[in-house]
Amino acid sequence: MEDTYFPKDITLKDDVILITGGSGFLGQHIIRVLQERANGIKEIRVVDVVPFVQKLAYVDKFPLKIYSSDITAEDQLDAPYEGATVVVHTVGVVDIGHFKDRERMFRINVTGTKNVLRKCQDWNIRKFIFTSTSDADTESEQFRQHLPKDQEQLPLNEKQFLMGYYAYSKALAEEAVLNASKILLRNGKTLKSVIIRPICLYGELDPHFLPKVFLAAKKLSGYFPQLKMRRELGIQSSYAGNVAWTHALAIWRLNEELEEEDAQKRGNFEKIEGQAFNIADDSPFMLYEFLQHFLAIKGYSLLKIPVPLGLVLTGYKILGFCVQRCPDSWKKFLDKNPLFSPYPSFKRPHSPLKFNRQKAMDKLHYKPIYDFNKAFELCTDYYRDFPV
Repeated sequence: MEDTYFPKDITLKDDVILITGGSGFLGQHIIRVLQERANGIKEIRVVDVVPFVQKLAYVDKFPLKIYSSDITAEDQLDAPYEGATVVVHTVGVVDIGHFKDRERMFRINVTGTKNVLRKCQDWNIRKFIFTSTSDADTESEQFRQHLPKDQEQLPLNEKQFLMGYYAYSKALAEEAVLNASKILLRNGKTLKSVIIRPICLYGELDPHFLPKVFLAAKKLSGYFPQLKMRRELGIQSSYAGNVAWTHALAIWRLNEELEEEDAQKRGNFEKIEGQAFNIADDSPFMLYEFLQHFLAIKGYSLLKIPVPLGLVLTGYKILGFCVQRCPDSWKKFLDKNPLFSPYPSFKRPHSPLKFNRQKAMDKLHYKPIYDFNKAFELCTDYYRDFPV
């Protein structure tokens, strides 16, 4: 019997879907899932400064139109937005290195998002799906300790975020998205937005997560250190294809919401507009259990080191403090050739954080469409061939 509550394909009738950052990691997965699992789409548009080249295997079911546009330049954005019915905004700069380019992150992650929102208003685009990050809702330990129990609250400044300015810039962008819903479009209607917060993405085209794990193992002659901990920690990662699916589901559910409003129905329809969803799947939760699957692809393995995690974290903090005080002439070299990960990058997977996908299941009708075995199969060749 078909599970209609958790659909495996959806109808997005006559939608013209504009995807900013469609040439990138997640953008390409969103295009694949739309081509494979959606029906009725009129057109898919890719807006990116990087020329689009299809890098995932699928057959085009819907026409794809490519636009070379920079979201920080408003005068480049009118052509792709005319006639679009929904925007999926995935563009973002992830900079969690020792020497962050805060100005660039703000320009793209915050100002760029505001530019895209203004174009939605100019061209009466009512549906907006924003790709954020769970880091936008992940505060530092010091901030978390002062929150009342069970209270959810976005941090207010960079130092309150575990992942620093990157997370802060995405939180500012989330705020801009929610504020835009209060402003009327040119036709007098309102924008409806949904925020998707991926956790830790892996999969084909992954440029950050597992490649950095491989690099660390290579530096240690093929071994990735498994530290001594009082209890196993979870990394809670998600396959990019499952996260892409939630973007498609968000469009589908917003379509239903708009249909209910246009019909002026007053039932107990559960709205999703203006809400944020953390997205997890069924990938192994335990940190080292998850990593060993992928290390083996490269011929690497775990190496148990009898050093307490707390001691290593302290060491990372001290080293990071010293690096920040290096002469400017050293910084460019150290940024391109880091001797070790920045403290937040090391701390993040070693933190007792767990995100619940129940809200996404209840309101987006989300259920992973790829189990871990399938996800691993799909991305094995990519990681095996990834140059380290």
